[in-house]
Amino acid sequence: MTRICLAITVALVAWETCSPLTAGSYNPISLSFDDSFDDSFRESPASVTIYPEEQTYEADVSELFGNLNLFGRYHPHFGYRHQLGDTIGRQGGLSSFDLFVPLIENHDSEWLYFLDVRLLLDDQNNNLGSNLGLGVRRYLAGIQRTIGGYVYFDTRDTGVASFQQISGGVDLLGDRWDTRLNWYAPIGETRTQWGETFSGDGTYRFVGHYLKTGAVTRYYQAAMSGVDLETGYKFYSGFNTDVRAYGGIYFFNAQGSQNASGWKSRIESRISDMISLSAGVQHDPVFKTTVNFTAAIQWPSFSGLKDGPRSNLTAYDRLGESPERLRSILVDNQTVEDPDGVYLINPATGNPFYFMHVAIGGNSDGSYEDPYSTLAKAFADPRTQQGDLIVYDHRNSAETGNYIVGPDTRVLSTGPAQYINTEFGVLQLPDSNSGLTPQITGSFSMNNNTELNGFDLFNSSGPSITASGVGNILVSRNTITNAYSGSAIQLTSLTGSAIFDQSPLTKTNGTGVSVLNSSTDITFTNSPITAVNGNGVNLLNTRGTIQFGQITTTNGDISASLVNNSAGVTIDSLNSTDAATSGLVLNNQTGSLTLNGGTFSNSGVAGVQILNSQNITLRNITIATPVTNTTGDSILVNGVSNLLVSDNTITHSGAGTSVSLGNLAGAVTFDQSTINKTGGLAVSINGGTGDVTFTNSAITNTNGDGLDIQTAA
Repeated sequence: MTRICLAITVALVAWETCSPLTAGSYNPISLSFDDSFDDSFRESPASVTIYPEEQTYEADVSELFGNLNLFGRYHPHFGYRHQLGDTIGRQGGLSSFDLFVPLIENHDSEWLYFLDVRLLLDDQNNNLGSNLGLGVRRYLAGIQRTIGGYVYFDTRDTGVASFQQISGGVDLLGDRWDTRLNWYAPIGETRTQWGETFSGDGTYRFVGHYLKTGAVTRYYQAAMSGVDLETGYKFYSGFNTDVRAYGGIYFFNAQGSQNASGWKSRIESRISDMISLSAGVQHDPVFKTTVNFTAAIQWPSFSGLKDGPRSNLTAYDRLGESPERLRSILVDNQTVEDPDGVYLINPATGNPFYFMHVAIGGNSDGSYEDPYSTLAKAFADPRTQQGDLIVYDHRNSAETGNYIVGPDTRVLSTGPAQYINTEFGVLQLPDSNSGLTPQITGSFSMNNNTELNGFDLFNSSGPSITASGVGNILVSRNTITNAYSGSAIQLTSLTGSAIFDQSPLTKTNGTGVSVLNSSTDITFTNSPITAVNGNGVNLLNTRGTIQFGQITTTNGDISASLVNNSAGVTIDSLNSTDAATSGLVLNNQTGSLTLNGGTFSNSGVAGVQILNSQNITLRNITIATPVTNTTGDSILVNGVSNLLVSDNTITHSGAGTSVSLGNLAGAVTFDQSTINKTGGLAVSINGGTGDVTFTNSAITNTNGDGLDIQTAA
C-alpha cells in the first residue's frame, strides 16, 4: 500500500506541475475550450488522414542528449508502476521500474523497433524479477491501426525457487479498439519442491518394493505456461483523460496443476499522458477470483511524446507504448498429499529400505502387490544380486536351491518377529511374527554385511552355510540340519565378524563348523552344535575372538579340534562321547582356550589332548574313561605352559593314565579337582621345566600308583 500511495502522489504532483498543453487548446484564465470552434469541421475517426511530416512534437528526454538527434518522433520513457492485490499466478503486490527505448525508427515514423526493460519487486519478500524485451510496431495507414510484435526473456525469484521463461505476443492498437494476444513458456526447471510436512500415524505398510509410514504433504512451486487474450474499447475521452474497458480470456497450466482457464476484465484511465490508474478482476478454478489496482507514472509520457495529445490518441500516436502483458512469471503454489507417507530409510546407507517379496501365488516383479513365488526367482532378479535390500519370504513352504546372497542383503522370513532400524527408531516389520517358516533344502553363500533369519535349512549334499573372504555376517533364528560328509557351516578367510544366534545345528557325519584362515571375531550364542557320527568344530589358522556355546558329539573322531590358532577361544560346554581320537585336541594353540564345562566319555586317545599350546583353562568338566577303554588317557599334555584345570572330576577305569604331563614349558595347576583311578598310574610327570601344582585336589588310585615323576627340572 505504501508503494501505490507513493506512485499516486508522485503521479498527481507530476501531472499538476509537468503536464504541458498546447496554446491553442488551453485557456489559462477560463480553463475552457474556445466556444467559437466550428463543430462542422469535426470529422469521424474513419475519415481523418494523418500526415506525419506536418506533426511536430518534442520530448523532454531529447534534452538529455543535446543536439545529437538520436531519436525521432518517439523518445525513451521510463517510470514506476505498482499493482496492489493478488492476480493470476501471483500473491501480493508488484512494483515495476520500467524503461522503454526506441531503437530504430523510419523517416515517416510508421516503423519502430524498441527495447523494453523492467525490474520487478514483489511485496511479499522483496523478491526480484525482470523483463527484457525486444519488439517492433508498424502503423498501417490503410486500416488506421498499429500492429506490433514482441518477445521477452523473463525471470522471477519467489524466495524459495527461481524461474525463467520466454514470452511474447502481438498487439493491434487502434483509435478506439485494442486487441492483444500474449504467450508465456517457462524454460529450465519449471517445478521446485520447497517444503514437506510429515504426519505420523504409527502404522507401517508396504508399497511396491518399499516400506512407508504416515502421510506426507509436499509443497511445490510450478511456473505456468499459457496464453491470454484481451480486447478493449475506449469509451470515454475527456480533458487529458482516456478511459478504456477490456475483457478477455486466458489459459495456463503447469506440471501438477489444474488447468487455470478463466476470464478477466479491467478498466484503465489515463488521467494524463503520464499517469494511469486501473482496476482488474480475474477468475479461474485455480486462483479463484482476484482483484487488483494499479497506479503508474511514465516520463515524459506513455507514448514517448511531449506535446502530443493527452486524450483521444490515434493509432499513429501509439507506436511508442510499452506492451501490456503479465509482467511476473505465473507461479502456482501446489500442495500435494501423499497418503502413502514417507520411505523408511536405512541409517547405515542413507537409502530407503528396498524389499524383494516372496509369497505363495506370486508371479511378478517381487513387489508387495506382485511378489515372486520362489526364492530362486527372487535371487535371479538382477536387483537382488545388486544387494542393499531385504529378501522377505512370506511362505510356509519347501523349496530346493543354492542361493548366493548379494552384499548388504538381509534374507528374512515372516516366521519370527523381524526388526529394522529406521529414522523413527527400531520397528517391527509388517507381517512378521507369523510363525510361517520356509523350509530350504540347499545352501546360502553369504556376502559382506548379510543376514539369514527365520528359515529351516536342510542339506545332505553340501554345506548349509558358507562364507569366504567376506565379513559382518548374521545367521539368526534358523534351524540347520545337515548330513553332508563335509562341514555344515564353512567359514574361510573371513574379514569381518560372524554371529550365529539362536540357530541350532544338527549334524550327521562330517564336521559341524569349520573355521579356516580367518582373523576376525566369530560368535555362536544360543546356537548349540550337535553331531552324531561326526565332529563338532574344527579351527585352523584363526585369529581374533571365537566363542561357542554348547557342543555335543557322539561317535565322531575329534569333538573339537584347534590347530595352529592364535585366536582367543571360549567354549561354554563341550560334551564328547565315544570319540575315536579325542574329545578336545589343541595343537600349537598360541592364543588361549577357556572351556567352561562339559563331559568326556570313552575317548580313544584322550579325553583332552593338548600339544605345544599355552593359556589353557579347563573348568567344570567331567572325564570318564571306562574299563573297556584299553588305550586312552583322560588328559594328555605335552609341551604346554599356563594350564589351569579347575573344579574337574576325572574317573579313569581303563588301562591308560588319568593325567599325563610331559615336557612342560610353563606352569600347570590343578585346583579343586578330583582324580579317581583304578589300576595303573594316576598322574605322570615327565620332563620339562614348568611348575606343577595341585591345590585342594585329590588323587586316588585303587590297585595302582598315584604319581610318577621323571626327569622333571
